[in-house]
Amino acid sequence: ISSDTESYSPFKACAFLVPDYPAYELSPADLPREARLCYLPVALELMRMDYPFEYQLIRDYYLSEKAVSMMYLAKKYAVSQKKVEYRINKAKRLLREYIIAHENEE
Repeated sequence: ISSDTESYSPFKACAFLVPDYPAYELSPADLPREARLCYLPVALELMRMDYPFEYQLIRDYYLSEKAVSMMYLAKKYAVSQKKVEYRINKAKRLLREYIIAHENEE
């Protein structure tokens, strides 16, 4: 994927590894989205280190095998449902900021 003159980029490394979309079916408009999805695990790891509570909420709400409600998470973490909603929105904003910051580095 990289040569002596070209630096390694996780975007280039996995841009075509998304199983639902074969590389030949990706339009140029799809590439930025696929690159962002590719960087998402890195952004989640950064969030895990910097904001562990928000990371856990994102994992529980979006990545768990069973669908869970905000009310369930509020009870699980002994906080209000409004606090769970606020922290999930904060987590989504942070993930967006991590990804945008990474894009701006390239």
